[in-house]
Amino acid sequence: MAHNTERLGDLLDSLVPVLVERLHETGLGEIEIERDGATVRVRAEDLGAPAVAAPTPGTPRAGVPTAAAPTAADERRHPVRSTAVGFVKLAPDIHVGGKVAKGSLVATVDVLGVAVEVRADHGGIVAKLRCATGDPVEYGQELFLLESVGEGKL
Repeated sequence: MAHNTERLGDLLDSLVPVLVERLHETGLGEIEIERDGATVRVRAEDLGAPAVAAPTPGTPRAGVPTAAAPTAADERRHPVRSTAVGFVKLAPDIHVGGKVAKGSLVATVDVLGVAVEVRADHGGIVAKLRCATGDPVEYGQELFLLESVGEGKL
């Protein structure tokens, strides 16, 4: 019994930090794995979310925090999001600094062996990767961030 408890402790010590880092990197809400008959589940909690203010008469949608007005930089940035739940495969030309044309195939999400396409809604330059090929993704999860350049389309 003590041997099993030690193995479980060693398993937790080795897995939990890796899973927490993976949650942070991918933006997933939860990861669950099974090893040696034990199941480990790590769930992300948004500890940095602003608290909801108490309702104030005369404010729009009382109690709901309002978002700040988008800046010019925000308007040039466009997230590319997963179209399904599965494992992502980024196109070979998707890397920070890579050019993306509007409508181009930028990734696929493997859903039980079926490749679901992800196409770019905007053209731009890949500014930030939020995942890597092989990562598990959820529907709507940001895969990477595009930044528009100038007025022309890529």
